[in-house]
Amino acid sequence: MKNPVYRKTYLVSRVRVAIAALIKTLREQAGMSQAQLAKLAGIPQSQVARLEGIKDKRIPSMDLLTNIFAALDCRAFLDVVPKHENTEKREIVLV
Repeated sequence: MKNPVYRKTYLVSRVRVAIAALIKTLREQAGMSQAQLAKLAGIPQSQVARLEGIKDKRIPSMDLLTNIFAALDCRAFLDVVPKHENTEKREIVLV
């Protein structure tokens, strides 16, 4: 983790896998197929499949995530937690 390039790649991969798992879990809990979610979010079904997979290394845009979470009837929050314990965390509501 001391190598900055490796660290960045590792952290981006962790975020990507977490997003993929979250989208799939929320979709399944809503009882939706990928096609149904895609239609509600206004995107192709293949894009939902790509987002739920872990092979794609790209991080989805905030606009795309907002559309998906809205289609899943979910509210999304972005938590930013400073490294220093003495400071307060910042929370932004996305949907």
